[in-house]
Amino acid sequence: MIPKTVLHGGTAILKCYSGNWFSGDIDVYLEKDIEKIEEFFGKLKKLGFEIVKKNLKENSLFSVLMFNNTEIRFEAVFKKVKGIIKEYETCEESLITVYTLLI
Repeated sequence: MIPKTVLHGGTAILKCYSGNWFSGDIDVYLEKDIEKIEEFFGKLKKLGFEIVKKNLKENSLFSVLMFNNTEIRFEAVFKKVKGIIKEYETCEESLITVYTLLI
């Protein structure tokens, strides 16, 4: 939905590198495209997410979402970085490919 979004932080370590690091948020790097960001949040709403907080700044985005009584923090830094493709294990234990940082 937002091209070349690069996953980083604890979620990337846990899900892409089979690490032991747990993170309570989702951290990404992405290029700043307000139209695509608004489209992303619109699709989240249609999927049943509640947008509790959305703080869009010049170089970053901080948001708090609720889904089935679970709080999810989504944080983005607007920065173009080169990611690598890695497998990501979903909660259903299937694998998808995502861009992430090389660690």
